[in-house]
Amino acid sequence: MQKIKILGISPYKGMDEILQELAGEQDNVDMDGYVADRECALELVDRLPTENYDVIISRGGTATLLKKHVDIPVIDSGISSLDVLRAIKLAQNFSEDFWIIGYENITTHAKLLGELMEYSIPIFTIENAAQAEAKLTELKEEGIRIVVCDVIASQIASRIGLNSVLISSGYESIQGALKQAVDLAGVYASYRKDAGQLSAAFMNSPLKCVVFDSSGTIVQNSLRQDDASHEIIRYLEHSFRAMWESEETDVEKKLETAVLNLHLHKQYLKGRPCLFVYVSVLPSFRKSNGIEIYSREDMPEKDMGYYSSSHSVGNIMEILDKYSQSGSPVVIIGEEGTGKDRAALYIHTRGNEQNRLYYLMDCGRITEKEWSFLYHHSESPLMKVKHTLYFKQINALSQEDFSTLIQFIKDTCLWKRNRLIFSLVSCTETSRQESKITAVFNSISSLLLKLPALRERADDIPRLATLYINQLNTSLKRQIVGFEPKALTAMHNFRWYGNLSQFKRVIRELMLLTTSSYISYENTRRILHQETFFHTDEGTESVYHLNIGNTLDDITCDIARMVLKQENGSHTRTARRLGISRTTLWRILKSHEQ
Repeated sequence: MQKIKILGISPYKGMDEILQELAGEQDNVDMDGYVADRECALELVDRLPTENYDVIISRGGTATLLKKHVDIPVIDSGISSLDVLRAIKLAQNFSEDFWIIGYENITTHAKLLGELMEYSIPIFTIENAAQAEAKLTELKEEGIRIVVCDVIASQIASRIGLNSVLISSGYESIQGALKQAVDLAGVYASYRKDAGQLSAAFMNSPLKCVVFDSSGTIVQNSLRQDDASHEIIRYLEHSFRAMWESEETDVEKKLETAVLNLHLHKQYLKGRPCLFVYVSVLPSFRKSNGIEIYSREDMPEKDMGYYSSSHSVGNIMEILDKYSQSGSPVVIIGEEGTGKDRAALYIHTRGNEQNRLYYLMDCGRITEKEWSFLYHHSESPLMKVKHTLYFKQINALSQEDFSTLIQFIKDTCLWKRNRLIFSLVSCTETSRQESKITAVFNSISSLLLKLPALRERADDIPRLATLYINQLNTSLKRQIVGFEPKALTAMHNFRWYGNLSQFKRVIRELMLLTTSSYISYENTRRILHQETFFHTDEGTESVYHLNIGNTLDDITCDIARMVLKQENGSHTRTARRLGISRTTLWRILKSHEQ
């Protein structure tokens, strides 16, 4: 029969001798004993091969410290009321006043004995050695010569010249701790054997799995030890509580280096509930300007105030809610800045695929090479099942490319396998757009959602302005309460060809300029006048008006601003198109700030 290996770490020699004596009386116990106080105990276990022991026996603060430092069970021999009573009786033999000094595990017993035995002995509870030294020094100055205390206080008392009576663990306490250690070691050894078998099975299984107990501690892990696995483990540990409480059994997540498919399963392991997380790892989708991938946790913020604050188009939110519950493809049409991306994201986050990955494919930016990847690669979003695929700006495709996309959707039944959403920018080549919409409708029975332009709902501008002022007050550290009446009228009468995007940007600029409680008419008129150099007439391409009577610097700045608008505020893409550095672009724009 294999013996139980016990490591004894006693704070004083007397306890070690009793422990060694008791362990020697048992044939099934093999014990190594050491004397080490709280300060030296950690250094000791760092030197010893603790994995060769089944259990550790120690006492008081040393035992508490070891429990946080080692992976094997630690038994505290403890101090009983009888141990404290013995020390008190011994101290009374001095026939003079004394104090009881110690940690809470000692003073709790002392206070209880004081009530039962009607003792009037002063008691002081410490939390660390510094408190003990301060109190003992104070008592010495007051003429006290004897203290009843634990090991740490006894060492300090000896150093400063006080007599101390050490509260030692009695024979009964140490014997009880040894019995508890033997019983626990048997259970722990059996658990380690089962865990070893489970670990071997996990490591040889092609299906990778991470097992958590109910506290979030990893019980088993069969992932390889590499950088990607460390990132996965960090995510699983961070998301443990949400996974434990989730009713979902399948979860997807995009990390920096991988895309995870997780299958969650709860079952009991050695009588305790555990969460088994089965992990399938796919290579992370390569970086692309035209293709983006989002999981539920890293979705862009969906600000739907553009619709929810409206009376005139209040039914848009109702339509979005209904469309999100339908599995049919949706075609969203509207001018630039009307919130098509927000509407698409809203449909996804309210639909049946909300816990699945969301793929955004910007047809205006996808390269020929990327289209080849989408159509032919096994990891392409178009090969997925039960995901949301959002094709943004399909009007940017040539007729040939658009026909190829629709034919692929039809041939592969993509619209039956996934949730499809399309968006088109209205105002260019109406007949060409109508042909694309008709093709989508005829091929895959899509739903149509027409988003109104801001100028079509000008009466909502006061409500929208209030909404965005309230949002920006926090981020810009302002306390603005609204517009002056003439300023609000100017906002109402402006054409807003850039719709919500332009509207929000203008309000932000005005708030940055405003130092009072109300946005002034003068600032509003000036900013709106600046906006007039870029506008779009209904049914025509964008028209840029440059005043050639301006200086070359002013014209240069106007051109930079035009391109910046086209690039949706991206300084990187703007600088690339203009053939200048981002620093040069910043300097051009900064020099013309007012």
